[in-house]
Amino acid sequence: MISWIKGKIIDIDGNNITVNTGNIGYQVFIGDNVQLQLGIKKGAEVELVIYTSVREDEIKLFGFSSFFVRRVFALLLTVNGIGPKAASSIVDQIDAVTIVSSIRSGNFSPFLSVSGIGKKSAQRIILDLQGKLDRFEIPEMMGTEENSSEILQKDPFNQMKVIEDGKSALTNLGFSEKEADRVVRHHFTPGINLGEIIRKSLADLQQ
Repeated sequence: MISWIKGKIIDIDGNNITVNTGNIGYQVFIGDNVQLQLGIKKGAEVELVIYTSVREDEIKLFGFSSFFVRRVFALLLTVNGIGPKAASSIVDQIDAVTIVSSIRSGNFSPFLSVSGIGKKSAQRIILDLQGKLDRFEIPEMMGTEENSSEILQKDPFNQMKVIEDGKSALTNLGFSEKEADRVVRHHFTPGINLGEIIRKSLADLQQ
């Protein structure tokens, strides 16, 4: 099973990119926000954490920015009615810490912002997963133990991370740090997700 790859992007076809590693091209499905975060473009080097989905009629690779996000993705796959594409959309459009926080608190509303996820599916996620997170830990790379607790209890949308990730995505697309900082802070509102702030910022910069 493929768990992680590093290589050069040789083709991009929508959400599918082909990564050349060891002279073998692997096609990987990645979400829109991950593409923006990692500055995906043809010819660039990329590192991706991989989930290998195996079905009777296909083997498909899904790419993520961290092992923690992949763990959350795999957890979502255990929910009745949530397949790989739906789970990929959820972790792409909602911060992984927010997903864990929402499940623990029983708050299904953040999932309603994901295209294709209705109220019944959102409630099913909470119902199926709420008792499975007792030992689900936030990694240190996303903050100290104390800060992670604060994120979960006081700021489930991890506001500073959204700002920094938004700025990073825009600079990877070629905009200056000054421009990126200006538009991201201008469009930031409490609770906004990464995809929304990037879309609004890009619309502003491209005028």
